[in-house]
Amino acid sequence: MNCLNEKIGYRTHVEQVPNSNYLVSLHQREENYANFEIFDTSRQMQKVFSFGEIKGRIINRYFSN
Repeated sequence: MNCLNEKIGYRTHVEQVPNSNYLVSLHQREENYANFEIFDTSRQMQKVFSFGEIKGRIINRYFSN
């Protein structure tokens, strides 16, 4: 599942880890900040891991010729 609100620069990506009870959530803000979390759905969506806010980017999505 992907939620996108380009007008304010937020993106949220949520995926289930195959053959597990885990959901991975990545919340991206203005392509400069991101939060990464893992939730256990078998324990009422309990957060089992959080990387906190990361600043910066690895890949620039804009290319010029």
